[in-house]
Amino acid sequence: MLLDLANFLENSPSLYFIRINMLGVYSYVNDVYKNDFNHLYSDFIGKIALTSVHPDDKEICIEASNNCVSNPTKVISVDFRKAGIDGKDIYIRWNLFAIKNEADEIIELGFVGFNITDLFEEKNYHKNTLQKLQAALANSDEAFYFLDANMRVLSFNQAAKNATLHLFNKEIYEGYDFKQSLVPRSDVTFITNFKKAMQGEAYSEENEITFPTGHTIWYKMNMQPTYDDHRHIIGVTLTYTNIDRYKKTTIRLKEIAWHQSHKVRKPLSNILGLVNILKEIQLQEKDQEVLEMLESSAKELDDIIKDIVIKTLI
Repeated sequence: MLLDLANFLENSPSLYFIRINMLGVYSYVNDVYKNDFNHLYSDFIGKIALTSVHPDDKEICIEASNNCVSNPTKVISVDFRKAGIDGKDIYIRWNLFAIKNEADEIIELGFVGFNITDLFEEKNYHKNTLQKLQAALANSDEAFYFLDANMRVLSFNQAAKNATLHLFNKEIYEGYDFKQSLVPRSDVTFITNFKKAMQGEAYSEENEITFPTGHTIWYKMNMQPTYDDHRHIIGVTLTYTNIDRYKKTTIRLKEIAWHQSHKVRKPLSNILGLVNILKEIQLQEKDQEVLEMLESSAKELDDIIKDIVIKTLI
């Protein structure tokens, strides 16, 4: 079985397989590795392996190798770069393991790896995009969050940081589990709509909610799927706008409209009714003029109240 595995690694069409002795020198490289990095050496055997690692990642490589030697029964996973043929860095995810002789002594380290350059560049692209978006929203009054598919916070602005601290007494950070910021009785609805957003469906709501800190506010929440350049959904963007003052003002205006409509217009209607009764009585000319002025003023006031009610209810 070990021979079959060794044969597979040596002849794999996509996996890199190299062996390095305890002096850090190549003792074996398979054809995939040799073909992708033949611009570094025409013959790898006998060359110091660390010279082909990106200068900024050499410490990572050394640390992983030492960890492998210290833990010979474990497989150590690590990412580090090498220079590609066009000068472009190639990112590789390596799995390191100890190779022993019959005396159970470590004689070599085996490296099995695969190219993750596309994955790394996509991740880096997302990070740069988020940083630009975060910078644009840094001074916004809207709380902005960008969540991954697991509802982990990838990016947020200062307003989001302030809101999370003020309303939940929690310090937000990259990787923060947004489910910690869901209020009971609204969490099921949020998660349902989040899953829909991950399928491409946007969602918006206005709601009044009481937070764990005791604050009750109205907010408007927009939930939008976020796409990469290939139109793949990579997460969900959330924006929260505090509309508490607006909503409470609107509610107060509706209360005023109700009072105007019911409590003020009722006595006004009574006055107009009395005017109609008095118009049936024979009055002196002077009294008739006063009655007409009273009727005109009452009707004018009635029109004003109607106008206020209509405008308040819009």
